[in-house]
Formats: sequence, C-alpha cells, structure tokens
Amino acid sequence: MLQAQAPVINSVIPAAGSVAKYDMFGLSIALTAGYNNPYDYNDIAVRCVFTAPGGRKDTVDGFYMQDYTLSTTMAASGPPAAGSFKLRYTPNKTGTWHYVVSCTNTLGTAHSRANISMHGSGRTRLYTKNSSNYLSFDNAGQYIPVGENMCWQDKNVYTDYTKWLNKLSDNKGNFIRLWMPSWGLGIEWKNGYGYAGLKSYNQPHAFYLDWLARLLPAKRRYMMLSLDHHGQVSSTTDATGPTILTMPPTAAPAPIPGISLPMPGP
Repeated sequence: MLQAQAPVINSVIPAAGSVAKYDMFGLSIALTAGYNNPYDYNDIAVRCVFTAPGGRKDTVDGFYMQDYTLSTTMAASGPPAAGSFKLRYTPNKTGTWHYVVSCTNTLGTAHSRANISMHGSGRTRLYTKNSSNYLSFDNAGQYIPVGENMCWQDKNVYTDYTKWLNKLSDNKGNFIRLWMPSWGLGIEWKNGYGYAGLKSYNQPHAFYLDWLARLLPAKRRYMMLSLDHHGQVSSTTDATGPTILTMPPTAAPAPIPGISLPMPGP
C-alpha cells in the first residue's frame, strides 16, 4: 500500500527509439502515486492512447510487473526486484506515431506525451480470418499448425520448455498449446499454493509466460494460450473449481526454480 497521493509520471522509457511494423513496442513507466492494489484498475490505471499516422487511435492498458533475471540452473529463485508499470503495443502501420501515457487513481490523472517511429516490416502477421477455410499470413503464405500440447512444466520451466521446443523445431513442428492451470503457469487462483486470491497475480509465473512468448518466434513457432481449463468448471472430472475446498496433492505446484534478480527492459 502506498500513501495517498495524486499520480505523477516521473519517466516513460521506450525499449527502442523505433520499431518495425508488427514488432513489440515496450514502455517502462516510473510513477509516484497512491494505490492499494496495482492489479486493480479501479485503484490505479495506467493506459496509453496510440495515434497512428492516419489518425486512428488505440487505447492500451498498462500492467504491473516485477522483474527477474532468467537462470538456467535448478537453484531457488531469488527475491524479486521492485515492481513497476509497463505497457506494450504492436503497431500495424509505418510512419510516426504519437502516444499519450496516463495514470489515474482516486485522486487524479497525470499524462505524458511522446512520439515513436515505426519502420518497415518486422514479423509477418498470422490472420485468423480470411476468405478460405485455412489460416494464413498477411503475406499470403499458408499456415498449417503442426505441434502438440505443452500444457505445463514437469519440474523446471526453463529446462523443460527449452528441451521440448528444440525437439519440436527439430521435427518441423511450429505450434504448441499452453494451459494456465494453478499447478502450471496460472497467474491467479484462490489462496494457497503460491497464490493470494483474486486480483493478486503470481509474478514468477507471469515472468515465465513472458519469457515463452519471446522465445517462440525465434524459430517461427506459435502458441495457443488457454486461459481456463475444464477442471475449473467441473465438480466431478479433474475438478479444481470453486466447489472443491482443497486441491488434490498431485495438483499442488512446487516452488518454481530458475529465476533470480532484475532483468532490464520492458
């Protein structure tokens, strides 16, 4: 909990001075503001309005995140660095974009304005809708997903997914489905097993999800992220829903190793 104070945006730092179309543009936002829960948008909300070269506006929510440095060992994770607000956006046009970052709490709103240059083409975009029955890229190339479920880690997130994804690529695979269950990389669940209830997110799990999202494009691999699973709405089959008072011992996640101190950049 921070002492009551109207927001002040101290700095907005872009990860790069320019970015290619369809690549990720990231902002790290340092601010001073009073709030009780950084995950509650009614308590504090960080947003950005992006204005494209043609005048279209997109409003994007920021998010609170704690930084870590990825470790490739089985050592226990170190304490997280102080959290901060970040924001990400994927531009779909080249040219100069304008953006305005705002922070609002119960005592007021602060703004910060800047520009960013978007150039060339970065990644090709995967279309989910087109005139055919098939997936395709924006360059008209066809996408046929070949892969498997990699729903949760076995023991160590880094070593498991690095090994599995390398084998997937070696066998010409390009697709995985990842779940977000409480015993895997879920970020929100009832009290216990590393969770603290609604509107309190598991930051180590969020870090690993972020790492995976950055890792996959290197070899043109794609992910279907499943936010919920069947057990959350069942009281009989693989039940982990609200009618179950305790989770089965096999479903209780062990502390996840493999992360330590701050990783710079949004």
